[in-house]
Amino acid sequence: LARMHNVLQGMVGDRVELLVRPGDDVDQIYADPEQIEKVIVDLVLHARDGMPGGGAVTIETANVDFSQNGRSRRTAGGRHVMLAISDTGDRRDNESRPFGDDEEDGGERLGLGLAAVYGVVHQSGGSIGIESEPGVGTTVRIYLPSADAAPELHATLSSAQSS
Repeated sequence: LARMHNVLQGMVGDRVELLVRPGDDVDQIYADPEQIEKVIVDLVLHARDGMPGGGAVTIETANVDFSQNGRSRRTAGGRHVMLAISDTGDRRDNESRPFGDDEEDGGERLGLGLAAVYGVVHQSGGSIGIESEPGVGTTVRIYLPSADAAPELHATLSSAQSS
């Protein structure tokens, strides 16, 4: 995120404030860095587009521990790294526009689209959740297994990618 900050700031423009809040001592993850960068770019572009009048995009990271009892059906237990991208956009004007449809006024599609974002996250052994409240904004949370807590996942992903 530190390396991408200037690029992301340029993408959101002057009318959107970009806030980056990295967590303390966030674990490493096993994932393709280029794919994760594309996910971040896509989600930031979507957040920006949801705020035609301006607003704020916040990117946060943190370590999260899902106990076996508290885990969801879509998230394995154990230690994960959370990447959250939130906006203050009001989606009421954009409800009929599908996520990832960046072809507005003849422009070209810039992002991956939610299906591709989901694919990258799933391929990395993670999960994704989206919360949206009209008039408040949208938050996309991605949970990726910690490299320290998931050596067996790394072995599984490595063998699947090499075959």
